[in-house]
Amino acid sequence: MPTFHYPQRQPRPVVATTAHWNLRKRQMDALPEFAEVLRGIWARGTPGLAPLNSVETAALAQQHFGTNFRVAGFSAAQMFGLPVGHTPVWIRDGLTLPRAPRAQDLEQELRRPHLSYSGTRGHQHRSDLLITKGSDGAALTGLWDSQTVNLVEALVWAAPFLTDWRIVACLDHLMGMHVRVGAKRYGPCTAQQIAAVLESNLVSSIGSTRIRDLLPLAQARTWSPMETLVRMMVRRAGLPAPTMNLTIQVDDHGRMRTVHLDLAWEEARVGIEYNGAVHASDRHTYGDEMHRLDLLRDDGWDLRVLVTRDVQDPRRAEAWLSWLAQRLV
Repeated sequence: MPTFHYPQRQPRPVVATTAHWNLRKRQMDALPEFAEVLRGIWARGTPGLAPLNSVETAALAQQHFGTNFRVAGFSAAQMFGLPVGHTPVWIRDGLTLPRAPRAQDLEQELRRPHLSYSGTRGHQHRSDLLITKGSDGAALTGLWDSQTVNLVEALVWAAPFLTDWRIVACLDHLMGMHVRVGAKRYGPCTAQQIAAVLESNLVSSIGSTRIRDLLPLAQARTWSPMETLVRMMVRRAGLPAPTMNLTIQVDDHGRMRTVHLDLAWEEARVGIEYNGAVHASDRHTYGDEMHRLDLLRDDGWDLRVLVTRDVQDPRRAEAWLSWLAQRLV
């Protein structure tokens, strides 16, 4: 099972106000070990610290403001690798997806650091940081030991900005990936655990309603948003749900080798593989992939290998879906 790892620069920067450093803003701007976190708040770390991205800014801001604040929303989602972001027009058209309720604000929200608070907010009112009321659920430990919201709560905030495909891909990520942030490693959760968080900690909202409605479409052991897309295209065509990343033992020149098949219909011994950009850009990965597919075919599997154009072009999509339907009848 893959592991998402958010890159963490070491050592952890020290965060304090401008007055604490006893330097003027223009002096700190000129020093490579300083980076402005928010207006009046600076971090000092290794040279080249600046510029901070929105996730790093939120992590450092949380530690500065204290324990009743947590990294939230898109900042938490991106920290833990949830595939939030834009949906290409061809995917929206191909799946006939409705436009997300707040799609026009997505770019701004992806760039804006976000914290939530529990209990009493205090006096923090800032134009350079989004601060919203959060739940009282258990916190996760994130980048630089920052405290973050539960990832279901983060996704609830993000959902109004995302298409159905993106939300299902995020749910697949929660159910299918290990995540490592710093020294902490979190395993995948189940659909039942996600539903329990929705019921116990979060008030009803557009985001929670959309997640609750789309949760039945998510599937464990889905390891990329494009695998999510291919599976959704298969189900939209009225075909049976596949097993995702089925583990198979095959004979590799006298020794048994464990391989995984992206989408598999085990009883029919039919499978689909989606090959992304890495297969085209890395010769070693491409060569190993071709060998793995040969081993599966030698083991009796009927395979179809897809690339981006196969899901992007309606005529090519119709061709492989027809191929699949003929083999599953």
